[in-house]
This record gives sequence, C-alpha cells and structure tokens, in this order.
Amino acid sequence: MHDSIVTLARQYDLGVFSAVILLILLFSLLRNIEKRHRTSSQLFGLLLVCILLQTSFDYLSWVWEDLPGQNARIANLTCNLILYLVTPLPAVTWLLYVHYQLFGSTRQLLRLSRLLAVLVAANAVLAALSVKTGWFFSVDLANNYQRGPLFILHILIPYGLLIVSFLMILRANTSTEPELNRALLVFIVPPLVGTIAQMIFYGLSLNGASITISALIVYLRIQNRGLSTDALTGTYNRRHFERIIQHKISRAGRESFSVIIADLNGFKQINDRFGHAAGDEALQQAVSLLRRTLRQDDLIARFGGDEFYILLDIQDDALLQEKVRRIEETFARHNAEAISPYPLSVSMGAAVYDAQKHLTAAKFLSFADQLMYQDKSRRQVQLAKNKTLETTPH
Repeated sequence: MHDSIVTLARQYDLGVFSAVILLILLFSLLRNIEKRHRTSSQLFGLLLVCILLQTSFDYLSWVWEDLPGQNARIANLTCNLILYLVTPLPAVTWLLYVHYQLFGSTRQLLRLSRLLAVLVAANAVLAALSVKTGWFFSVDLANNYQRGPLFILHILIPYGLLIVSFLMILRANTSTEPELNRALLVFIVPPLVGTIAQMIFYGLSLNGASITISALIVYLRIQNRGLSTDALTGTYNRRHFERIIQHKISRAGRESFSVIIADLNGFKQINDRFGHAAGDEALQQAVSLLRRTLRQDDLIARFGGDEFYILLDIQDDALLQEKVRRIEETFARHNAEAISPYPLSVSMGAAVYDAQKHLTAAKFLSFADQLMYQDKSRRQVQLAKNKTLETTPH
C-alpha cells in the first residue's frame, strides 16, 4: 500500500509539473500570437492542448488504479478509454505542425488532416471496442489495468507518425534553415527515451513529462528564432545578418566568404496592381526560390521591403557568378511553369570578401549594393529596348 502511494505521489508530481509547464507555454503563445503566424501558432497551441489532455488522463488513470468498488473501476475504465482515444493526437498535431513549418501550404495541410482523421477514427473505434474485447487494454473486476494483445498496434500509431515527421524533416533538409531543423528533429528524442524507460520499468509513466520536454524545446527555439527572423518570410533579419557578417569578417584571414544582394524587381507594381497580400506572397515565393538554389548553410536575411542579403561560404568569384546564374535560372523556370499573374525576378550584386582590403562590413555591403543597382539599371535598359522593338512597326 505504501509503495502504491509513493508511486502515485511521483506520478502526481510529474503530472502537475507537466501540466503547469504546458499551461505556461499555452498562455505565452496566445499572448504573443501574430497574424502572419496564426496558422503555425494555432497548430502549436493545439499540440499543447493535446499533450495536456494526454498528460491529465494518464495521471487520472493512475489515480483510480487498484481502488476498491465498482465506481472506482468504472472511473478507471473511463479514464483509460479517454487516454487511449487522445494518445495519437499529440503525434497527429505534431505531424501537421512540421508539415506546415516545412511547406507552408494550407491546402496540403487540409489534405493531410483528412488522411490523419481516418487514422484517428480507426484508433478510436479499436479503443472503444477494447472496453469489451480487451484488444488495447482491459480493467478486470479487481480494478487492475492490463495491456491488451493489440497494445503494440496502438503504440505504433503515434510513434509511426513521429517517425514520418522525422523523415519528412530529413528529406526537406535542404529547403529549411538548419537550426530550425535541429529543433524539430530533437522533438522525437524525449518521448522515445521515456517510452523505452516505461517499457523497462513497468508502472513508471513518463509519456506526459517526456513529450512536455519536447514541446518546451521546440517552443524555446521558436521564441529564440523569432528574435532573429523576419516575421513574413521566415528569413533572418538585418540585426542577425549584421552580427554574423561581423563574425565572418573577423575570421576572413582564415576563411573568406561572399555576399549576394538580391532585390525583387517590380515589387511596387505588384503591390499597386494586385494588393499587399499579393506582394507578401511574392516575397515569400522569392525566398522559396532562393532557398531552392542555395545550400543548407547559406544564410538569407531580409533587409528592406524587397531586398535580401545572402551570405555564402564561396571564396572564388567564378563560383559565385555561377551561383548567380543558377538563381536566375531558378526564377526563369518558375515563371515558365507557374500560373501567376506576375513574373518574379531579382536584380543581384555579388562580391567575394577580400581580407587584404580590410573593408568594414558597411563598405563591403555598399560595394555589393552598387553592383546590384548596376544590374538593375542594365535590366531596365534592356526592358526599355524590348518595349521599343515591340512597338516599332516592321
């Protein structure tokens, strides 16, 4: 009896600790939600609610365990049933959150939601039937909980979804920022460790605490990332870029680097003709095209309204110009394939930092900026010539 009380007290401590952390995260998230990040914040908030439900009913199932009386058995059975119903939900919402973080498409998100709803419904049916069949779990007449023969199937659902999300992050590794990737990848580690410990030491319940730790890690990464990123495009902001380039210049004697300044052409016209929502979408699409061409370790920062600074570990000018050419090809290919009312292109200035000149960051970026304006002027002259040829009678 003493051992069971001690065990319950430990579960209570873990349960309360996890619940308090989740409520703090949820409250903080709701206070700091931004319109542009509404979908992402809603998904993460839903994840926190699902974890809170799982943690609560995981604890409640322990409260009624082994207590005498029919009412205690019914309460134990009910709490375990609800626990089995909600257990897949954190993994489901996590997969939706990861998908949106990586691809940002609400249409694809809805399609994925429908597929996952089928899986959740199948788990719910089997859990409900387990009350009679004992497939997932059973509570005997003495009010003792036992795992059923299909318990492993129930566990495979959430962990299968976590593995899918893990592989999805790895596969999309080249199109997302590495620091965000690491935070997303780490999410699976605490639940995996908790489950292994729980299987070894039967009676120990670490599900709620372990997944709460995962949520806390991701949330702290989101908050930290928010201080150094642009809210609209997800690129780094000017302050972060300037900090990084100062560090690069301090090491330029050992390893050189290069910068590309890319200015979105016709951005004002897109805003004036199609509205600011279309302008925002154009900026986001431009970033997506840039990332498609760049390497994982290349850094993109949004400086002005339509200007992006790219930091690359390229030390040779010929390789840098090849990178510029590939960016132009990516935008041209997008314009040929995309069904869009406006084309996308960027004027670029690219330069390799020469440590022997001892340029400050401001002077080096000013030089690259001049090259960008030269490219923009060249494009404008070429565009004027093309219009002249189109209107000249043959």
